[in-house]
Amino acid sequence: MRFTPTGDAVCTFSVGISMDYKPRESETYIKRTVWVRVTVWGAALADLCHTRLHKGSKVLVSGTLGFDPETGGPKVWQGKNGPGASFELTAKEIVFLDKKSADTEGQPEGEVMEAEETVPF
Repeated sequence: MRFTPTGDAVCTFSVGISMDYKPRESETYIKRTVWVRVTVWGAALADLCHTRLHKGSKVLVSGTLGFDPETGGPKVWQGKNGPGASFELTAKEIVFLDKKSADTEGQPEGEVMEAEETVPF
């Protein structure tokens, strides 16, 4: 979680999506994970994501998919381990799917949280 120079709260995290499949002519499943970077704006929801989400948390996110304006595809970069690409999503609604724990006492399982309407960009 961080804050913009104007004081707006923003939290970013990555969600892994399992894309396992079996080709027609094969008996072996191919396991792939597609990573989506999620950005959450607004103090209330950004803070909630910052405190409730951790590695392995189950979450459902809906929002606006961002893309590279030059290519219309995912954002592409060159890293030290070679080229990479990522999809980016600005969250509008988040559902926390993990069971309740001690730090989420009083918040129902599957709680739906909506982002604030103003997105400062």
